[in-house]
Amino acid sequence: MGGGGAVSPERPPEVLAAVPASVSTALAVGSGCVAATALSPFILTIDRSVTEYAAGRSGMFTALRTATGDILMRPNQVLRSPALWMVIGVYGSTYAAANVIDEICERAHANKQQHTAVKLFGVTAVNMSASIAKDAAFARMFGKQVAVEAGKKAAPLSMYGFFALRDLLTVSAGFVLPRLVAETLVSSTGMDSGKALKTSQLASPMLMQCICTPIHLLALDMFNTPKAAAMERVSNVCRTCPQPTLIRMFRFLCAYGIGGILNTSLTGWHRDWSKERYFDASVKEGVSSEEHKTSGDNR
Repeated sequence: MGGGGAVSPERPPEVLAAVPASVSTALAVGSGCVAATALSPFILTIDRSVTEYAAGRSGMFTALRTATGDILMRPNQVLRSPALWMVIGVYGSTYAAANVIDEICERAHANKQQHTAVKLFGVTAVNMSASIAKDAAFARMFGKQVAVEAGKKAAPLSMYGFFALRDLLTVSAGFVLPRLVAETLVSSTGMDSGKALKTSQLASPMLMQCICTPIHLLALDMFNTPKAAAMERVSNVCRTCPQPTLIRMFRFLCAYGIGGILNTSLTGWHRDWSKERYFDASVKEGVSSEEHKTSGDNR
């Protein structure tokens, strides 16, 4: 299991029975939120920079330098900014949803196909809702000033549609494809399963950005130039695509690559802790009671 592509061994039925579902769920949510919070400042820096660059407000690396400077020189201001908490909300809810779905599927003894389907659609629904709201807000906060002023009106529905397609592909690359790619690597190359899982968890979200970034930029162009012709949109996306694609590859290396591994590690830690706290302790208590009873009978 685990919120990323890596899969923790399923716990035996007696362990699941001993560990309260409420405790497992709370720890699953906490693990997802911690993993998301640890990476959110980096994700915010890239999201803000790509949005400003796509709007023509600054160069890609100038925007990166400015956003990074804000985090390093004005951390208190960044911590109070709605933008950071939007990013934490998106990824915290995404990882928490993935972890909770893993818990539910494990306790319901769902098969692999059921688990994959539920996880894909459940995580996509949560991520899409939070991410689209965040990106629409970022377009208004960091987008082209003319569009922002004129665009205190609602963002075009086409923008939301492209954001939705982007999120479906992104969630697939972060939570479903790594497991499938790892199985293929193990069967075709004989690679160690643990190494295959980590390799696929890091590579899948990055490579998917070659498809997702043009879709993301097209959605932003719908906001920045709402009346552009089709060929003008293609030109705008092609012109701005190379640098954001590279930058977003590293963004998703953190968000769903390193973040996925961190989330999986935290999930493994809380499962070990809850097993020791509830199952192992009850076994020891039972053994101690039995020894005490035997000792009393011998007297």
